[in-house]
Amino acid sequence: MTTDPVLTWDRIQIPDLMDSPISGPDDRSSVLAFGRSGKFSDYDDVLGIYYETDEDTALRVLNRIRQDAMIRFPVSDVYIIHRLGKIPLGEYVYAVIVSGRRTEDAFSACKFAVEEINAEVPMWKYEIRRNRDSHYHLAQGA
Repeated sequence: MTTDPVLTWDRIQIPDLMDSPISGPDDRSSVLAFGRSGKFSDYDDVLGIYYETDEDTALRVLNRIRQDAMIRFPVSDVYIIHRLGKIPLGEYVYAVIVSGRRTEDAFSACKFAVEEINAEVPMWKYEIRRNRDSHYHLAQGA
């Protein structure tokens, strides 16, 4: 099964992801990791973060991360979903699900994918503040 990475403007629903059949018949383990939005300034009135990117570039990088994880670790699938747009503090920004025969391999591939997402996916982040202009932050990664 091929599960290409997804960019979405919709809220990520973790229970729905847990029920999705991304594993193969020999898989015994699935590992889920997710990242939540958090402020990056010292302002007390931050309500959320606005994420934007060049979608073609971000999908190309996410696909490379997925392929690299599957080459480096003996897992059957890696699914990555990353959210764009306005995300309230504490909501999910991305989720990674890895399926494989061995739990250790699935954990390692998941950790690798999360680290690469944070380091490599080009994202522009803006803090959404109560009654003020957004604070801009260019970040490489989520």
